[in-house]
Amino acid sequence: MDNNSLTPPSHIIAIGASAGGLEAIQTLFDSLPDDLGVAYVLIQHLSPDFKSMMNELLSKHTQMPSHQITEGERLQANTIYLMPPGKYIRMVEARIYLSDLPPDNRINLPINEFFRSLSEDKQNKSIGIILSGTGSDGSRGAQALKEVGALVIAQDPDEAQFDGMPINAINSGAVDFVLKTSEMSEQISNFINHPLISKKGQPFKYHLSENEAVLNEILTLVHDETDLDFKVYKESTVARRIEHRMSINNIKTLPEYHQYIKNNLKEVSLIKQDLLIGVTQFFRDQEVWDYLYDEVIKPLVLHHEDDPIRVWCAGCSTGEEPYTIAMLFKAAMQELNLTRQVKIFASDIDQSAVSFAANGIYPPSIASEIPPRLFTHNFIQTLEGNYQVSKELRSFVVFATHNVIQDPPFSNMNMVTCRNALIYLQTPAQQKAMAFFHFSLKLKGFLLLGSAETTGHFGTYFDSYESKYRLYQKNKDLRIPVRTINKGGLKTKSYQPKSLPQYIARNIKATDAPRSLKIGYERMLEEYMPPTLIFNL
Repeated sequence: MDNNSLTPPSHIIAIGASAGGLEAIQTLFDSLPDDLGVAYVLIQHLSPDFKSMMNELLSKHTQMPSHQITEGERLQANTIYLMPPGKYIRMVEARIYLSDLPPDNRINLPINEFFRSLSEDKQNKSIGIILSGTGSDGSRGAQALKEVGALVIAQDPDEAQFDGMPINAINSGAVDFVLKTSEMSEQISNFINHPLISKKGQPFKYHLSENEAVLNEILTLVHDETDLDFKVYKESTVARRIEHRMSINNIKTLPEYHQYIKNNLKEVSLIKQDLLIGVTQFFRDQEVWDYLYDEVIKPLVLHHEDDPIRVWCAGCSTGEEPYTIAMLFKAAMQELNLTRQVKIFASDIDQSAVSFAANGIYPPSIASEIPPRLFTHNFIQTLEGNYQVSKELRSFVVFATHNVIQDPPFSNMNMVTCRNALIYLQTPAQQKAMAFFHFSLKLKGFLLLGSAETTGHFGTYFDSYESKYRLYQKNKDLRIPVRTINKGGLKTKSYQPKSLPQYIARNIKATDAPRSLKIGYERMLEEYMPPTLIFNL
């Protein structure tokens, strides 16, 4: 056996393909060197009784050995691994494990499944490639790969025999390059040999420590162009995203990258999108939502006969979480045979994500994320084969562009959710957000955080209702002065929101007061009044 085959791979390249993918796979391997030192995992949509001839078909296009994956197999360099028909494959601690398709699975999405496990196991030592196929398998997994700094490539839809999978991946915002299959090899080689990504290079944190001033200049430039201050993000988060942008642009140092940005300002918007991208899906962490439905949502529906139920979903991204909450409230009212007023305020700093969420059109793969009993009654299939939220479900949710640490918080809420957003922020920014959440909630209102988040220094202001699911309850009805919070890393100037939510009435004009009185009144409000947003529902 070749010694190369006994060498652990430097990277894992996962290739997802479906209908029309054979020709694309063959063209890709025609152009790939046989000695890149990586392992290839080929994921296709195959029926359980399919007899694959891929070994024989690939042998004409590459000298690398290929074989069907076996349970617990550890991957080796310069080898191609084929997914067995009728199985899911997952990567855990550099080994591949097999599982049967769930019997109640409505849509088979093996590419998403493997991409997600690969992102968790190999982080930025992985590459995801999406080739020809119908549907949207791979688009959710591509987001998971993008979030950890992996390289994501989609086949040019004009070249693909079936463009559904590439187009859905591109629309997710997670694709770094859209290329013809014959052009992918160059970008793959650049990525795996880049000194920031390869084992030979010095870890990026050391390079970053030597160029902190340059990084600050880059973030200042991004702030000037986008009005978003990413200096409040954790250094590790910023470093991972900047490292990714440098690697896919084949730039070796931060000073070079700074110059590149100044000469190519469109790169600023790409940095912004990389920094804002997050992993989301409907009913993410299903057991959390099951618990919330029984212990919070149904009791709220039962005991709010007169007052409207108000929920703030902060950091809503592309809308999956607020629509999940809306489906649960709708289901609770149907189960209990009660009618209640429910309004969910969903906000995010990313205007493009908010626009996507408000449109409410999602790829076919969401059918695997939503319980069938809820999916059928809340989504309508479009002519293009995607799914759009029903008008009734859409009426539950109001979307707004909103900065959770700078804009006035929403008020009088029964529940606030902010899952897996605070983990990216530095401690002062987290504290300010927590103070705003506390102000936003009614006494005994609920706060739901992500699995890696807690109330931290604000533990005295919240009771832990269910620590396993990061569910908390406001226990003190008092104001926490935001000005007393450590503002290190936060902008201190007064912030004026650029666009107030559309649901605020704009035709109400106050009678002009004398200038001196108006100035004094505004000064008193700044000093003594917490940031407040007033709604007329």
